[in-house]
Amino acid sequence: EYEIWLREERGLARSSVAALMWEARNFLAWQIDHGSGGLAGLSVVDVDRHMDLRAPKLTRCSLKSVAERLRSLLRYLHITGRVTTDLSGHVIAPTLYAYEGVPSVLDRGQIVAVLESAKKDGTSAGLRDHAILQLLATYGLRSGEVRNLRLDDIDWRAESIRIRHTKTRACSFLPL
Repeated sequence: EYEIWLREERGLARSSVAALMWEARNFLAWQIDHGSGGLAGLSVVDVDRHMDLRAPKLTRCSLKSVAERLRSLLRYLHITGRVTTDLSGHVIAPTLYAYEGVPSVLDRGQIVAVLESAKKDGTSAGLRDHAILQLLATYGLRSGEVRNLRLDDIDWRAESIRIRHTKTRACSFLPL
């Protein structure tokens, strides 16, 4: 019935339905083995115990997905009267932040590898990319600062480059 509800009432894609059904089967099997009194006796404590059991084996992103799928099942169980209380709001998931999985700093070896890889492309686009990566790696410029560079920002005689800082709107002169 839950699968039909997901497909027909919610209009979810086949892959979403499969993921939700897998989680539902997993939770219900666990509830039969470890719960306290079947669905009628389902409580916040049962839900917390199940999530605590799953958490150590999952990344934060995967744990958030498990929580969302479990909330869906718990909402359905409440809507259909199988549980008296809507427990979906009690499923706690970690907060994910944009770019949290992106490393903030590359180590020296990684930087050298990226620069060497870019250096191999002798095309005009490859030379441009290598120059951009050199600016990022050497000076720690922001993408907007690189994007705003103009040819007249380079003083070949003084061997300096003018950087217009996007954040402070100030200018710096750096050695070439």
